[in-house]
Amino acid sequence: MKTLQVVGAISLVSGLFLLAFQPIKLALISSISISPSEPETNTRYYVYVTAKCPSWASNGCTLKAKLLDDNYQWIKTFEDYCVLPAGKTDTCEFSDIAPSEAGYYIIEAELGKGYCPPGTSCLYTIETKYKRFHVKASVSCTDECSYSGETKYYCSGNDVYKKVCGYYDSDPCLDWSSGEFVKDCDNQDGWYCKDKYTREYRNYYCSGGSCTYTVTKTEKCPEGYVCQNGKCVSTGPKACSSGDISVTITEISPNKDTYRPGEEVTVKVKVKNNRNYPVKTLVEVGAVPKGTWGLTIPLATVRYGDCCEGQENIEDAWVTLNANEETTLEFKIKLPYKGIKDLCYDNEYWKGEGEYVIYAVAVKDCYPNNDKCSDVDKKYITIKEVGKLKGWAIDINIAAGTALLVAGILLLLLA
Repeated sequence: MKTLQVVGAISLVSGLFLLAFQPIKLALISSISISPSEPETNTRYYVYVTAKCPSWASNGCTLKAKLLDDNYQWIKTFEDYCVLPAGKTDTCEFSDIAPSEAGYYIIEAELGKGYCPPGTSCLYTIETKYKRFHVKASVSCTDECSYSGETKYYCSGNDVYKKVCGYYDSDPCLDWSSGEFVKDCDNQDGWYCKDKYTREYRNYYCSGGSCTYTVTKTEKCPEGYVCQNGKCVSTGPKACSSGDISVTITEISPNKDTYRPGEEVTVKVKVKNNRNYPVKTLVEVGAVPKGTWGLTIPLATVRYGDCCEGQENIEDAWVTLNANEETTLEFKIKLPYKGIKDLCYDNEYWKGEGEYVIYAVAVKDCYPNNDKCSDVDKKYITIKEVGKLKGWAIDINIAAGTALLVAGILLLLLA
């Protein structure tokens, strides 16, 4: 008898110990609410479920919801679902149209481990919770518009407003939204170009959901003016054409017989307008191998008006000259050298030592709209790698002298 009492006592203590150290299971799905609390049949309603994904669910959780009848039989699964990271608490919204029959129904909220949207199975279900609610018979409704997203514009005075078709209340019918301001037609009043030489004043007003106008005044632009953005603006100087301009290279500095590759030179060019009206032109100065672009020998397509940013051996400058005006422009360019790059095209500007051309020309615009407005003025120069061999010999002499000096020091130390 004593043995049985001892065994019973031990079993009781063990049971109490195990109960004491069982983990307390906290509710992870903390609430389920329905809005409206008693939806009408065939109307849209919303379910809000607040849940926490436990921190030990390293790959997160999925929160889903189902609609059951009052006997817990499945009716449908909501298309909405939420993915919760481990340790995260969030509220998920589910939306659907209420059943067509009035009565009691049940929402089943399921928190599953892992990513498992509707139509798939979770690794396992962590927690399930239920909410019973009532659906009452609804009053029938009629769509106010054709489809969700349909937009209607209308006028309010001279303002344009719009309404957008959608679901804005609890019934399942489409309704128009409240009016949203779009624009004030009065802000568009002003001068506009009717054509290149005529402008008109337009008085805008709202009609049929859009801004329209009546013309209250028309004006012709004065001679020498054109209409741009509702304003008469001066046409300015005329773009040059063939024979309008004369260009002459008057000075190359430094002035010598032979130049080094990559040497920087200053070129002065006299530019003269041969017409009795203002002319705008692009003057270009460059240094290229003899034979390039028809300079003596036609070897390539003419590309005057290079306009290439950063080009070392070619420089362009716009100039506007009044009637019969003459001016002198100064350009700084670098002569071609081994390794020089054509930054925009594929011309070879370095052809080794030999004869090169410094040219000046006036053109209408940058390439390819580079019609010549003047003849090309040319000066021929020679580029030579002067002192290359001499420098090499000096390097050898320095190296030999250094070797002899080191050898002398060693002999003194060993003596």
